Amino acid sequence: MARRPALQEMRAHLDAALADSDRYAAMRDRTIGCSRLQTRQAWAARATAARRENVLASAIAESAVHKGEQESDQASALWLYVRRLWENTSYPERVGAPEDAPLIEQLVAASTRDLPSGSSTTSELYMAQALLAK
Repeated sequence: MARRPALQEMRAHLDAALADSDRYAAMRDRTIGCSRLQTRQAWAARATAARRENVLASAIAESAVHKGEQESDQASALWLYVRRLWENTSYPERVGAPEDAPLIEQLVAASTRDLPSGSSTTSELYMAQALLAK
């Protein structure tokens, strides 16, 4: 499983590599961006940790108050909150506590839906819906 540092850490690693080596001197004047992919494991791990820490419900409620959202938008608010956690967490795929592992597995499994056409689709929103149903 790939491990990913936070964007700020990636930027610091890149800047250090460019500064310390003549090998990359030609690249120092270029604009180089950093990004990382969000995995289902990372999303599920952050959501599960937030649930265990008892901050998920209040984060969803706060989002709904600020945006005037209806209950049907809870999954979207949850998705957005966990997305922010993922963006600001180093190595977001890491399981926060051993007791988180079963729920993470359940959420990852819930992220895939079979379609009538025989294909399937995956989404973090499906995980958010599953988590709200618990």
